[in-house]
Amino acid sequence: MRLLHRRITQGDTLSFGEVHEKSAEKNGSNLDIRLIHSGEESEYVVVREDVEKQNPEFKPPECSQFLGMSRNSNMVNLTHLYFGVPLEQYGGSE
Repeated sequence: MRLLHRRITQGDTLSFGEVHEKSAEKNGSNLDIRLIHSGEESEYVVVREDVEKQNPEFKPPECSQFLGMSRNSNMVNLTHLYFGVPLEQYGGSE
């Protein structure tokens, strides 16, 4: 097993295997994540989805891994959801 601990923002690239445990903590405008993972690692691109309280429905990116969420301190009705999208799905692995 391995621990991935880092601050993430939209567009970051991460490498991790099968996730067993995760936690997330807001740090300024970013999110600090901790993932305990094992096995063969794959590359993921961090995608942020903003969801408003008035319109709480959203569709996660296809084949994505949910990484965590944080509330926008300036806009109380806005929540940031962070997903890891496989690099080949994102379109960045040519």
